[in-house]
Amino acid sequence: LAMELANARELVEGVDRDLTRTDERRVELQTLLDDRAAEGIHDRLTDVEAALDVATTTHRRLARSAQAAELLSATLLRHRDEAQRHYVAPFKQRIDRLGKVVFGPDFEVEVSTDLAIESRTLRGRTVPFGSLSGGAREQLAVLGRLACAQLVDPAEGAPVILDDTLGFSDPERLERLAVVLNDVGRSAQVVLLTCQPRRFESVGGARTERLVAS
Repeated sequence: LAMELANARELVEGVDRDLTRTDERRVELQTLLDDRAAEGIHDRLTDVEAALDVATTTHRRLARSAQAAELLSATLLRHRDEAQRHYVAPFKQRIDRLGKVVFGPDFEVEVSTDLAIESRTLRGRTVPFGSLSGGAREQLAVLGRLACAQLVDPAEGAPVILDDTLGFSDPERLERLAVVLNDVGRSAQVVLLTCQPRRFESVGGARTERLVAS
């Protein structure tokens, strides 16, 4: 009985000590809460939660707008690529047709989807456009413009103005290009501006107009 009594008393004392420490901790926490409340932490929490709601709504709206813009961009690009592919084959075929007159029957070009000449194949050798000589690049550029003129309107063509071009072409190429210019000139108006009319004297059917400065 004495042992049980001593144990019970010590247990009560221990519980009292725990209660005292708990109460002290409660007071500390209450004091801390009172301090934070005095600083307006609850109001800040409310403001932050409201700002979070606004940001979430804005994010969702922007995400929907971004998805719509991405879909529109993808759709436009797809239709553009389809339209370009629709024009690439006829453009290449027309340049090949005109180029065979100038360069020979084994002439061929590769055309990109943005209708730019990427390379030229001649006698089985393919050379990138940028690696060709200045004369060859100029000749291909003229062929490309003539091909466009014929494709824009197959019946009447589109006007083409060439200003002092083909200055790097040798006489043999100039004669062949004259054949091409004459052929295109039957269905499209080709205007050649030059201070060296002899360069184009082989163009059949051409009408010469001399411009004299006053």
